[in-house]
Amino acid sequence: MKHKFSFILIVLAFFTTTLFAIYSSASALESNHRVEYSWLSELDKVTELNEHGFPVVRLDKAEELGLDNEALEVGRVLNEIVTDIETNGESTALARMDRSLFPIGSYGNYCGYGNNGYSIPAIDDLDMACFYHDKCFKGFLADNRSCNIAFLARLSPIVANNAWNTTKGAYARAAVALFSRFV
Repeated sequence: MKHKFSFILIVLAFFTTTLFAIYSSASALESNHRVEYSWLSELDKVTELNEHGFPVVRLDKAEELGLDNEALEVGRVLNEIVTDIETNGESTALARMDRSLFPIGSYGNYCGYGNNGYSIPAIDDLDMACFYHDKCFKGFLADNRSCNIAFLARLSPIVANNAWNTTKGAYARAAVALFSRFV
């Protein structure tokens, strides 16, 4: 189980400046119908890999280019998650620590590093989407495309119904930006 949640942290390291798009549902993969978010392509313009190989959104450059507030907020959240990973690593000690010590990289009971156990109810639809993603994830080296596509399909209405400047909206957008890379 610890390995499963380490994957989420490892995946953040592979977030690159390539095209970001999600499929609106699992069947959309076959029909090539894409739902695109403008903030994803905006972030693509200002994302670089740092000296440790982690993706960093150049917020100064983003502001200079006049990116909208939604893209800036998603970039800020992604940068905080990367900083948390670089600062705390994936050690066993971190896995034993309470998630509340790391509020940036977690949301509810299932989103982010580790979780609070599968018997605890999800706090809302975003947390439930993370719950299902945790349950279908097969391990770091496994093919998780169908799991990620289902996750992105669950995130799509959450992004549509929650403003970018709310914790839930920003976290959902950060998850889209991250996992859309792995479908």
